[in-house]
Amino acid sequence: MLKDGSGVLRGTIEEEARATLVNLRDVLEDCGSSMERVVKVNVYLADMNNFGRFNEVYKEFFTQEFPARTCIQAGRLPMDIQVEIEAIALSGDA
Repeated sequence: MLKDGSGVLRGTIEEEARATLVNLRDVLEDCGSSMERVVKVNVYLADMNNFGRFNEVYKEFFTQEFPARTCIQAGRLPMDIQVEIEAIALSGDA
């Protein structure tokens, strides 16, 4: 989903991954948390053959110790996107 809520970004796996991670970072910061406080990430890829390309973008956002991560190939993601990410993070006061 684009940051302004206007729809999804369709592009390369790198473009979709970067947009998704930027959105995640922004949501965390709006809640007083950060990417450094993420403890668990679930990644859903439409095609596991894109894992290496996705992972290069992922490393731009998680540069310290990587959080625990699960990566699954999904049969089909909503609106035919290539990547979906969910994360659990500590709050800003924890």
